[in-house]
Amino acid sequence: MSDAGAGRRGPLAYLRIARVGATAKVGLRSIPVINTIGRTEDEKRAYHLADNQLAARASWHPEQLSEELRDLKLGEFDLGLIALEPDQVEKFLGDLGLSGRTDPGGVPEVPNQPAGSSPGAQ
Repeated sequence: MSDAGAGRRGPLAYLRIARVGATAKVGLRSIPVINTIGRTEDEKRAYHLADNQLAARASWHPEQLSEELRDLKLGEFDLGLIALEPDQVEKFLGDLGLSGRTDPGGVPEVPNQPAGSSPGAQ
């Protein structure tokens, strides 16, 4: 799991590159990291596995997620940058009436006859 080897990029180097890119993309001035200086290679591997399991075991609090998404959308943040599929974002925003989709009850009725025609005309 180390990045040993001159000129080679190990798996951790790619994680760092992704974190730097994501940080720059959202305009952060610092990069959140966990310092592993002084940790053994086994401790680093164990942390990497545990860190990945946190996401696998996590669950959303729907009300809180809806509010966070609403605040981001109202702040004109690009919701395409978050780790949710667009249909998931729409579902949570739809619960708040902010999905961008039309409310089926808000669509006007279609007239029985085309506009500009008179009754009985063929």
